[in-house]
Amino acid sequence: RSARPASHLMPRSGGIGRRSTLALGFAIAVTLSMVDVILSPGHDAAMIAPRDQQVALASEVSPSRWAPLPAPAQVWAHSCCSGSKLRDALANETVTAIEADVQVGTFISDEGHSCTQVIMAHPPIRSSDLSLEMFLDACMKDGTRHLKFDFKSLEAVLLSLPILAAVRSRLAESGQAVWLNADVLPGPGFRTSPAAIPAEDFLYAVARHCPGAHLSLGWSVNPVAPAAYTHEDCAAMRALCRAHASRVGALGGGMVLAVSARLASRAPGPLAALLGELPGSQLLMWTGTWEPPVRDSVAENLQASFERLGVGKRCGYDCKVLGESPLVKAMKKAMIGHATTFKDWLLFSLSVLVKLRAAPLSLSWMQ
Repeated sequence: RSARPASHLMPRSGGIGRRSTLALGFAIAVTLSMVDVILSPGHDAAMIAPRDQQVALASEVSPSRWAPLPAPAQVWAHSCCSGSKLRDALANETVTAIEADVQVGTFISDEGHSCTQVIMAHPPIRSSDLSLEMFLDACMKDGTRHLKFDFKSLEAVLLSLPILAAVRSRLAESGQAVWLNADVLPGPGFRTSPAAIPAEDFLYAVARHCPGAHLSLGWSVNPVAPAAYTHEDCAAMRALCRAHASRVGALGGGMVLAVSARLASRAPGPLAALLGELPGSQLLMWTGTWEPPVRDSVAENLQASFERLGVGKRCGYDCKVLGESPLVKAMKKAMIGHATTFKDWLLFSLSVLVKLRAAPLSLSWMQ
């Protein structure tokens, strides 16, 4: 069954003409592409156990087997948050890794029934025809793709990790690696507010339910802000990763640092230094769901910079890129679910609106 289109979540225009609707939508998209953003998620305190109850010491936990950390060069299917997108990704033989966003929202069944549970959906969309269990069932049946889960709230983390832990042996047997992704530190364009998911709560939950799973840690950012990752941003991430490694010891999995390609392109030096300080870590550059693509020159300069700094082989890309250079053509193989349409622009703008607090001018999205 084809997924219900995202348009069913949008208000109807009533008597407004099509041209007026498109003009209004374009104005919203352009205007909101120039703003700084803030995310203020609410977490149910009752779901967060006291820290001494939330995780056992590493010495008290039996090692959990997960598939090894894959090489950074993967062909990604991005934001597979509907039944149709997941089917397309699984039908594409070039795809080696699938990414999906995880939150608590409204699941809509084939029969039209709905209930609240863990679903695959990217805010501001809050409903989906694809639950976490359905996503896992389909991917494990396929048995060939690595899986990345991008958690959008702590509630989703706490409900999802026990489900993932229950199938870790099956995933390991088929060689399917799992990344657990969350934005756990404030970053460029977002430094004055808390991160989307509290770092300590996320890491303790992972250590309790999924010890040994690979982590994909990022910063809460505004990818269209006139900013870059700084040495201070990277120092905070280094301290967090080292503290986690010290806590879990030999039970720790691989570490991937997830960064905005746009923001990374402005100052790759601090990120390269961070890789040097975290042995075995990788860097994954992304463009967000519905985010406009970056120019080919930005992607090429970014990769050249990391190669010059000695970490090029530890970098991967899950990006939308405009251009026809050899590097860009290689990246385009991974653009499943990355088509940029007018509806994408509008949803990107709405996702910014959801997190809006301040609005300094920025045209950096045009890079």
